[in-house]
Amino acid sequence: MTPADLDESPIRVLHVDDHPAIIQAARACLVERFPGVEYVGVGSHEEGQALMEQGAFDVVILDLSVDGSVTLRKIKEYARNTPTIIWSMRYNYGVIRTALDYGTRGFVGKHEPIAVLEKAIEAVLCSKKFYLSAEGQAILSDGGLSTSFLSPGFYQLGVLSPRELQVLRLTGKGFCIQETAEALGVKPKTVETFRRRIREKLALGSAHHLAPFAVRWVSDGEPLYLKYP
Repeated sequence: MTPADLDESPIRVLHVDDHPAIIQAARACLVERFPGVEYVGVGSHEEGQALMEQGAFDVVILDLSVDGSVTLRKIKEYARNTPTIIWSMRYNYGVIRTALDYGTRGFVGKHEPIAVLEKAIEAVLCSKKFYLSAEGQAILSDGGLSTSFLSPGFYQLGVLSPRELQVLRLTGKGFCIQETAEALGVKPKTVETFRRRIREKLALGSAHHLAPFAVRWVSDGEPLYLKYP
């Protein structure tokens, strides 16, 4: 998808936040910015997960403090299937770093202009691997974490589910589809599906790009962020 496509193709957005005023404000802004957007705002993870099971969304916007508790681990439940952007008042090194490791595709502070959230959505839907504002990048740098992984050529493995990581690991060790299926106790068709999902999430392109990527990842010690090629 390109920026021009966003002006023409309707997108589906799921927003999980237990503050009704935030939901209303976000709806008004996103409907104006993205023509034809299908925006669904809910106030609990129970509602959010139920909607995820009913149909696919293009992007999820997630607050970290829903239902009265901090929900960093909930990121995995959303991010394993759908690009997820954190939009939160909690904005510090530890939170951003953990969200990264759990597979979030963007992180925006609620104190930042709504235009920053819009930019994050655009970036994620246009296949940029991760979006972080200049302020967020400065927070990571001050904490001692290089932000080079935001550059082109870096891949964020946190977006993959545990099973997808298993398939990628076995592929990197030279297992063919049949051997991977036998090792995991699943059908070859299932392995093919997992391989396709890996390629889609990492934007690796055609099937023949997966094996060399997997070999590199395994040989480099299975890092969360991989510079490739």
